[in-house]
Amino acid sequence: HRRTDWQPFARGLGSPAVTRISIATAFCCLLSASAVAQSPEDRVKAANQAIMAAGLKGDADGVGRLLADDLRWIRSTGVLLSKSQFVATINPGIGRSKRTFTEERVAVHGDIAVLVCRSDFVSPQGEPRSERVLRVFVKRGAQWLLLSHAASPLVP
Repeated sequence: HRRTDWQPFARGLGSPAVTRISIATAFCCLLSASAVAQSPEDRVKAANQAIMAAGLKGDADGVGRLLADDLRWIRSTGVLLSKSQFVATINPGIGRSKRTFTEERVAVHGDIAVLVCRSDFVSPQGEPRSERVLRVFVKRGAQWLLLSHAASPLVP
């Protein structure tokens, strides 16, 4: 029986270490494939969640990178803010608001997406509050950026 250079390698393919590496590689490929296969609606929801996460951390720079330069932010009081005005309101204490978004619905129309959701949070006075939020995102390059935000208070 003649031995070739590949036989020691072939015998090692069934080893536990090689099996673990193979499983890990397959898992990573599946994760990559699922990220690539993510729908535009899911990418808009992810952009929305990234804005909220950066805001709750008080990361004004992080929030700013996720906003279009021509952002128009309408508070539930009717006050209109530009991007720079809104980013200036982000501070580390904002995390106490415990804001959450639920009931997210997204409609994508080419490079524009409309997201409607419910926002629940704690006011600076410690009172629970809820708003209906309308957000418009614009796709610039590969990134969805928030272009417009409008909130309306929900009456309990």
